[in-house]
Amino acid sequence: YLLMVIIAFIVNILLLIKYRKKNLKELVYYLGSLFLVIPIIDLYHTYLYIFTAIIIVLLVLIDNNIKINYKKQFNLFITSIYILLLIGTILIINNHNNIRLNINHFKYTYMSKDKVSYIRDIYNKYNEYDNSMMLGNLSTMMDTSSDHNLTYFNIMLYGNWGYNIDKKVMNKFNSIHNKYIFVKQMKERKKGSQDYYYIYDYIEDNYKKINTLYDYDIYYKE
Repeated sequence: YLLMVIIAFIVNILLLIKYRKKNLKELVYYLGSLFLVIPIIDLYHTYLYIFTAIIIVLLVLIDNNIKINYKKQFNLFITSIYILLLIGTILIINNHNNIRLNINHFKYTYMSKDKVSYIRDIYNKYNEYDNSMMLGNLSTMMDTSSDHNLTYFNIMLYGNWGYNIDKKVMNKFNSIHNKYIFVKQMKERKKGSQDYYYIYDYIEDNYKKINTLYDYDIYYKE
């Protein structure tokens, strides 16, 4: 991933030098998009950066080569996307420690064997209950794979709620009833992360814990 980022960055600098008079704005945007992947140089963020790079590079090349017809432009764009996806797929599959997650809507997601086992077990437990919700890093995956509606609590990151956050969060939470709530354990929460701990602490202090699975405690809200 780091090598792909370095190559894209070098291409950006070379294009910026060559086309600075005509495409300065686009190439500066491209340079700024480097912060999509720094400091989190993983598969997802690398894809995000490389995809942005491909779009901007193609736009600049097309803008500076009017002899290319629209059909060739489209074919060049599609080919670039396929090459990017092929490289990423090869990188994932060639890691022999990775296997398919194979749960609903995430059948072709590859992860380490330990992580796959962990997520499958949580997914199965999550679906044992008729009415469940999750507060933690797996909330979006659990609700998507379980065909639940996505809610305000799927991405519980401090700063996403704007002004008067405590009141907004609690008003939403207090309107929820008869739920089994999966809550990431305090000891597993990353110090300095954006997780919104106010409601986590509220649940731990006011609701009865009925079960535990890995690093998630399960509570019931009447």
